[in-house]
Amino acid sequence: MDEPGPSHSPSGSSSGLPTAIRHTLTVQRPNTAGSGSGSGSRKSSVSDCDSPSAGSDFHVSSLTYRDFFPKLLEEGSSFKSPIYEEFGFLIARANEWLSSHREFDVLNVECVEILTPHNTKVVDPSKAAYIERNKDWTEFVRGLRMWLIPALPKGRTHTKPGWLRYFDVVPECTHAGIVSIEYTRLSGLVEALNDKLRHQPINGDIMAVQTLTLRFHSNEGVDSNRTCFSLHGQKQRIRLYFLRVFYMEFGDASSAKLECLEDIGIVDFVPQIMRHTTTGRQHIEPLSSVITRSGDWFIRYQEDGHPGLRVVNIQTVVLHVKDSKNTDTQQTFYMATGDGERFFYELRFIRLIYARQTKSECLEPLPVFPRVFMKLFCPTQTLTAEAHSKRHPKFGNVPDIVGRVQEWISEDHPPIIGIETHGYSSYFGDEIIITAESPYLYDQGHEDKFWIQSIRVYYEGDYVESSQELPSPGLRKERRGSSVHGKRPVEHRLSGSAAAGSPGSGSGQGSWPPLAAGSTLAPVDSTETKQESASPRLSPRRRSTKEDLGHEFREFNRAQEASKNDKECRIS
Repeated sequence: MDEPGPSHSPSGSSSGLPTAIRHTLTVQRPNTAGSGSGSGSRKSSVSDCDSPSAGSDFHVSSLTYRDFFPKLLEEGSSFKSPIYEEFGFLIARANEWLSSHREFDVLNVECVEILTPHNTKVVDPSKAAYIERNKDWTEFVRGLRMWLIPALPKGRTHTKPGWLRYFDVVPECTHAGIVSIEYTRLSGLVEALNDKLRHQPINGDIMAVQTLTLRFHSNEGVDSNRTCFSLHGQKQRIRLYFLRVFYMEFGDASSAKLECLEDIGIVDFVPQIMRHTTTGRQHIEPLSSVITRSGDWFIRYQEDGHPGLRVVNIQTVVLHVKDSKNTDTQQTFYMATGDGERFFYELRFIRLIYARQTKSECLEPLPVFPRVFMKLFCPTQTLTAEAHSKRHPKFGNVPDIVGRVQEWISEDHPPIIGIETHGYSSYFGDEIIITAESPYLYDQGHEDKFWIQSIRVYYEGDYVESSQELPSPGLRKERRGSSVHGKRPVEHRLSGSAAAGSPGSGSGQGSWPPLAAGSTLAPVDSTETKQESASPRLSPRRRSTKEDLGHEFREFNRAQEASKNDKECRIS
């Protein structure tokens, strides 16, 4: 194996392999004198390994994965959480592995969370289901998962050699009152991220931008580099959401890619109410339909005069809320107040993250983005008589799930856009596939629940699926609906929600389908520094009709006011 070029190791490390470079940047309030500056410098290293750009969509002939999870450094106690390796060490090990396995290219990277018993010395990421007991200690351990494909022949690679890097954009507390606590909103995080990309451009390609959760008590510090979060019954009160940016850093510091800057935009799509029953129950739009709706919006947004866009990530984000109507996806801080209180609902929505090239001379002729569909893979479930009596069914593992994904890809060769590992909660007796499609889960509180690992594969809409394995419940035909170009999608027609509208109508944030309140679009003009907020309030107004059964839900969303952008946050 060839030796890597100049590298930077942690203090006291004798390894020649570079660890993750973590930038520290404090972005001040707009009215504060002075401007934030980085206290760390960007460093580069040289490697001979090839990895793919996140912007390349191509047919995948084979797919595999590699996990990197932290090691236990110090055991915890009844009053103390255990200490695991920080996330930067996982990045260093991933780079070491890539340098010795050049037969692979990286398709995607993501953080994966698994549940482990208290003080687990060896984390087992191959399990696809975990029991989360209501009264016992449980640890959420965060690791790194790389999705890999065979490397292209020499001379045909899509990318340049480099190292995997990351940095975090973490909200800061902006108001600590007796009654309420406020943190930087999502729009402020996106604005700070784009400021960094403009003033401290990375020498590489952004591979993924992921929304992650910090779980902590009120007396714990906020450290995004932690890899373990302890829960004990209902004592875990606080959730804080931040952004983690993965990118592949090029070894050549003189690369022309430095001149091709990008802005990041984030658009949220909340499941809509499809119809009400006579008993007053609401039928909510399934996640597969929300994913297709997000792709429809992205097509329309490009057609409205926003070229040079690429999808960075499609993610299923979970909000832990006390009210099922609380759909403020811009909020980054949630807290259950009072003794014995908990988060009653898990709300899942779709977050589409895209990048826009900001220099016209660097604009590449990107193809029109296709419609997006999702293939869901869940673990197999076996319920024996003994398991039924103990209310603990047996589940398949992650290698089995990935094996089914590989068979599907080998058989049908779908055009893959992205892949995501999504963990969600389920109770005994629930159909795990239907639960994976449901946007809501009610926390029963007194019962143990299962933490299920599912894999979602996103692919282009022009592909016609031949395999019938694991269909999304009741929506396969609907999700094969016609294009938004001049026709009303089938899933919208059958659900009774509003049509996509005629081609050319709307202008970005005014286009149908509506966005979640406060969704942050990348600036249209590269000289702009202020983010634009897209709100459903700007969507075409319609009269409330019997066919438009989602009208009440959209009216509620239109009433949500995104608070003023706050730029105070930390990039580390």
